[in-house]
Amino acid sequence: MNRRGLILSVLALGAAGFGGATWFANRPGPVAEVEPVAPELADAMIRPYSPILGPSDAPVTIVEFFDPACEACRAFHPIVKDIMAEHGDAVRVVIRYTPFHGAASEEAIRVLEAARMQDV
Repeated sequence: MNRRGLILSVLALGAAGFGGATWFANRPGPVAEVEPVAPELADAMIRPYSPILGPSDAPVTIVEFFDPACEACRAFHPIVKDIMAEHGDAVRVVIRYTPFHGAASEEAIRVLEAARMQDV
C-alpha cells in the first residue's frame, strides 16, 4: 500500500469514528425519574441574605452558585433565565454568590449587591 492510500484510509477511519461518536453522544437516552427533596433539606441551601428571583411558593427551586467573574457562570446564567421565562411562576431561583476567582469576584459581588439594594 502506498503512502497516499494509507493516509486516505486513516482519514476515512477517523471520520467514521468521529461520526459514530457523534451519533452515540446525541442519541436519546432514558429519562431519569427524579425524587423530590424534603423541604428541610432544600431550605438548607437557601441563606436568608441570598437574592431570590420568582415566587416564594414555587414548586421548583433552583439554587444557582454564581461567581460574576467566572466565564462558565456567566455562560450558564442565560439558560437559567430561559428556564424561568419558559416555566413562569413554577420556578424560583436562589442565587448563592461564590467568589472562586479571588478579589475581583468579591468586588463584583459587592457591586451587584449594592445595585440590588438600590433596586437598580
